Amino acid sequence: MTTGSLIDPAGAADAPVDLGDGAVLAPLRDADIPALAAAMAAIEPWRSLGYRAGALERYWQRPDGGAARLGVLLHGHCAGALCVRPRWLRGPFLELLCLLPTAQGEGRGGRILNWLATTATALGPNLWTSVDSGNGRALAFYRRHGFAEVARLPKLLASDRDELLLHRILNTATRCGTIAAENAPRPGAREPL
Repeated sequence: MTTGSLIDPAGAADAPVDLGDGAVLAPLRDADIPALAAAMAAIEPWRSLGYRAGALERYWQRPDGGAARLGVLLHGHCAGALCVRPRWLRGPFLELLCLLPTAQGEGRGGRILNWLATTATALGPNLWTSVDSGNGRALAFYRRHGFAEVARLPKLLASDRDELLLHRILNTATRCGTIAAENAPRPGAREPL
């Protein structure tokens, strides 16, 4: 499902992002969704949470003006995808990040998070995501990339599992300086009462 840019999901799609070593972020292609959904249903955490390929396919295909969906292409073939909600608690929420096993272990996930963090500073000082409490690999991955657990959502997706809300504070020194300058008193302006 092709969607708009990360900054404006209803707007024009972002240009592809070269992640190096043949990996590219680009709008998710409709033709890639069935195979992506089937592959996701066979791996963790979706397998143990009971997600079926059809449900994941509908997730990627449903229109959603509040989300940017990008495919991860590796040498032109779909090797994963991500869904980002740009406007959530003063920064974007990474709703889903999936790299298929053939694309894992080479630093691509970290490069995706770095790109997202750099792009997200235009949206606010925070970057959010959540992870299934049973997905230790994902939790370790996000912690390595500066995320910290801020809340536990009991039994959100399954009766025996919790969802962990994770937060990363973004480097906003430039952005905060701009905001401070914009809000500074103007020469000759009266102070508010």
